[in-house]
Amino acid sequence: MKQIELSKTEFDQYAKLHPLGSFEQTSEFANFKEGEGWHPYFVALEEKGKILGATLLLAKETKILKKRFFYAPRGFLIDYTEEDFVKEFTNQIIQFIQKKKGILLKIDPYLPRQARNNEGNLIEGGYNHDFMEQNIKQAGFEKVASSIQPQWLLRLNLAKKTLEDLFEGMDPKARQIIRRNEKMGFSIRELQEEREQKEWIQFMQEANKKNKIIQYTDTFYQDLFHSFGKKQCKIISVEITPQKIIRNLKSELQSLKQKRELRNQAYQIHKITEQTYLTQEKEDTEKEKSLLNNISYFEKKEQEKPIFLGGYLFLLTGKEIVALQGAMVEEYIKFDASYTIHFHMINYALENNFTYYNLYEINKPNDQESPLYGSYLYKKKFGGEVVELIGEYDYKISPKFYAFYQKHFPQFYGVKTIFQEK
Repeated sequence: MKQIELSKTEFDQYAKLHPLGSFEQTSEFANFKEGEGWHPYFVALEEKGKILGATLLLAKETKILKKRFFYAPRGFLIDYTEEDFVKEFTNQIIQFIQKKKGILLKIDPYLPRQARNNEGNLIEGGYNHDFMEQNIKQAGFEKVASSIQPQWLLRLNLAKKTLEDLFEGMDPKARQIIRRNEKMGFSIRELQEEREQKEWIQFMQEANKKNKIIQYTDTFYQDLFHSFGKKQCKIISVEITPQKIIRNLKSELQSLKQKRELRNQAYQIHKITEQTYLTQEKEDTEKEKSLLNNISYFEKKEQEKPIFLGGYLFLLTGKEIVALQGAMVEEYIKFDASYTIHFHMINYALENNFTYYNLYEINKPNDQESPLYGSYLYKKKFGGEVVELIGEYDYKISPKFYAFYQKHFPQFYGVKTIFQEK
């Protein structure tokens, strides 16, 4: 085996097909982080022309010591089941880093720990990768308690699934909202013009400020768009046109009226029981009330142009689509339009042969004190699985500088949701 550096193209050809690949182990992400002062390296081990493992390394120099921190975001891309290979790969990477004046290496592999359902409960007989953590530690890494990256995610495994399978696996409330929004006429659109993207950036900054989340700068978004490009970085919006909505609501109201008339006739000739009649009549009375309220609401809009309800930023790389961040306009939150966006993108993921649809960061399940708990309750309605990643690890190349590293290594990495102090 020998250590080599790869070109960006060579690295992507390997990384985007790797089972542990993520958007953070790509040349596009390397380009993005260069804008924040990180220098990228693409390092691999090969044998007889075959790549056995590889990783993106990001390096940042400290102005005080003139030494460098190294970070493999969501790396390494290797087989963690083989203890000897984990050691050999780590040794080769450390040798590379030492030549570059590195004093520390941080990794946080994109490796799930144990199989869980969407409630966060362990699945009996499911996978368990705890032994891989031991292999990482045997290679010289030490576990870090806190983390600069999300450690709990919620994602849908799309392998061998149809849209019908995934829809049936959702919470009944989610299915009801998706169907209702479809009947009302909610529409999906990708924002591609620079003007629209700038408007969305401003919208997200205001939403993050309101929710006391650290706000991303204009440069952050612009670098992200430029680095990943239109094919891999998409802003998807959901919109409504009041006149269209009103027509659809009135049509549904008319259908409901006919349904009630038929049910009344059936009851009169004793084809249905009184209990069935009363139960269904109560449900339809509530539905009629909701339809009339919505018609009244949209009639007041007096607007022919589409109304923006909200939008999400997605990254599409390798085998996965990640819903990185998004928000809804406060006035229209009651319509739950975000369900429509996600259902659209789940379908897009299936049609384009992605393996995972990642709803991204959540809190540890059942941690009701977490500011992300509401987000978890929302995301679990799509079904899927809770993913606990195996964790974050440091390799102390120069132990005497470790305290310095802990003080100066960036605590905010620019992807994770960070809530500001109130």
